[in-house]
Amino acid sequence: MLVFLVLGAALGILVALILTFAFGVADDSGLEPSAVSAVSYSKGQVFGFLLLVCGTAGVALGGIVALVLEWTVGRRTRRVRVDRESVTTVE
Repeated sequence: MLVFLVLGAALGILVALILTFAFGVADDSGLEPSAVSAVSYSKGQVFGFLLLVCGTAGVALGGIVALVLEWTVGRRTRRVRVDRESVTTVE
């Protein structure tokens, strides 16, 4: 399950990075003006905000995928008991 969580986090980081540079309109100072307020944010701040959201969503999505796979694949598994035998040959 840890692998799915790490992959989800990596996917979240990648999505945050893409969103940071895909929709950013920076002015001459390198700051992005907010559409709602008069505050400007740097690319690093925008990436940090998006990383909080996308990273969390990625980890959650990875966990959900791991649980769904466990439920679907786990139904087909069954426990068996195996006894070990050692065979020696006399020549």
